[in-house]
Amino acid sequence: MITSYIIYTKNSENKIQNYIKEFKELWQNDEDELIIIDDMSEDQTVPIIVSTIGLFFKDEKHFKFYI
Repeated sequence: MITSYIIYTKNSENKIQNYIKEFKELWQNDEDELIIIDDMSEDQTVPIIVSTIGLFFKDEKHFKFYI
């Protein structure tokens, strides 16, 4: 079964990396996915998401990021 985790964020530079790491701990199988929706953050949230996702994920099957 596919499980989708959704994170809605805005100006969350202090917490977003922890949220992504928590997802990695919850990840049950190769079909799980993480969807991050950013509401036009004005801080470093977006660069943190991009760099963190680049470290953890190999393809777009497992994550989707919308700004």
